[in-house]
Amino acid sequence: MIDPSHHDQACEALHRAIVHVRFMALNNADHVDIADALDWIELLPTLIASPDDKTSKFREALAELADRVPECRSALTIFDHATAKV
Repeated sequence: MIDPSHHDQACEALHRAIVHVRFMALNNADHVDIADALDWIELLPTLIASPDDKTSKFREALAELADRVPECRSALTIFDHATAKV
């Protein structure tokens, strides 16, 4: 589970990361770099779906992805700009 105030941004961050990796593939990026990015991305839905609060682990995974794949930094930025919805 992701804290409700971050849920929409978590979904958007996941989407953004996938789009960036698809762009990498279309631009003939190294397959090892693509695989490394996908290793981190595949973890994200399990954190969203977990019954326990995984908000901090989700952010840690996005930060690691952003460090390894600079093209995915915007996914972390999206998540970090989450605002509480009342």
